[in-house]
Amino acid sequence: MRVTDGYKSRFFSMAFIHCCSTLILKQIIMITNWNDKITFGKFKGYTVKEVFEYDATYLWWAMMNTDNTNFVEEVKNAIQKRTEEINAEKYGDLSWGDFCT
Repeated sequence: MRVTDGYKSRFFSMAFIHCCSTLILKQIIMITNWNDKITFGKFKGYTVKEVFEYDATYLWWAMMNTDNTNFVEEVKNAIQKRTEEINAEKYGDLSWGDFCT
């Protein structure tokens, strides 16, 4: 092995790490307002408002399970309220006894 081979190998490793970290940094874009676009998942490219009108429970899931969302209070409250309404419509007449039989 030549001395330059070790240098090239270290340089390649550093370049690869830099490349990967740049890609990761570009992926983490905070979503905070109605007009921000979703940058991940099945609604990638849609605005928060569009997704809210179509499937508010997805925004609830994103808010609870990803680090990409940091919604302002207005958006958080609207998502929570709509998700509760959807759940009440779906599960409102069920009791724990329905799950145990």
